[in-house]
Amino acid sequence: PREEPGVQQWYPADLDGAQSWLGRQVRVTLSNGNQVEGRLVSVGERELEVSRTVAGGEVAYPILIRAITQFDVWRRGRAD
Repeated sequence: PREEPGVQQWYPADLDGAQSWLGRQVRVTLSNGNQVEGRLVSVGERELEVSRTVAGGEVAYPILIRAITQFDVWRRGRAD
């Protein structure tokens, strides 16, 4: 989809460049269809961690990279 400059929404991002989105809100779609939304905490060779606020605390979920089918970042669009 074409990006709309200045519009904040979910935009697909390249999983290989996930390191550059540390600390940002991300949405990960898994091969089983489940989605996980939260703050990207870390990116390793085999997995990444997404942190979510649960019951007043924060829980980090490790996710295997090979199980990810879609990686989106909540951000403003860029002008073409």
